[in-house]
Amino acid sequence: MPSRRELLVTIAVTGAAAAPTPAAPHQHPGHDETAGGAPAKAKPKLLSAAEFVTLGELVEMIIPRSDTPGAKDAGAHLIIDNVLAGQRTRAAAFRKGLAPFVKLDNAKRLERLTALHQSKDEFFRTLKDMTVDAYYSTREGLVTELGWSGYTAMAEFKGCTHPEHQMPGTKA
Repeated sequence: MPSRRELLVTIAVTGAAAAPTPAAPHQHPGHDETAGGAPAKAKPKLLSAAEFVTLGELVEMIIPRSDTPGAKDAGAHLIIDNVLAGQRTRAAAFRKGLAPFVKLDNAKRLERLTALHQSKDEFFRTLKDMTVDAYYSTREGLVTELGWSGYTAMAEFKGCTHPEHQMPGTKA
């Protein structure tokens, strides 16, 4: 049977081996952590250069820059390209919907986006959903805009206190 000292040494060695190494910081696709996390000059995996530039303009129209970075600043278009690169069937439909925007100027793109929004077009819903998902998965969207801090412990969580959301027989 190992001694207490041997067990403690084993636990210490095992813990040190399991500790994360600070070798490489976590990066989102296309973000250069040495430049403060800003999107790097990245090449798309799926879209052509013209489609990629167009997608960047469209995501910026959906979530524009304000007092916080916009979707293009956050690299949402690169994230969308990465997602689509792994989904060939969905990518084909997305590229078909994106094609009419490529040769338009930004004023016409905005008009077309507005019309697609009003008609509840499938491409617009997909583009908007992917933009929101991509943007709020970045530091710019999640931390800078929403102020999220996943490391804040809550002393207590009472849940929803609205009476209509309570289970029968419980009090808020």
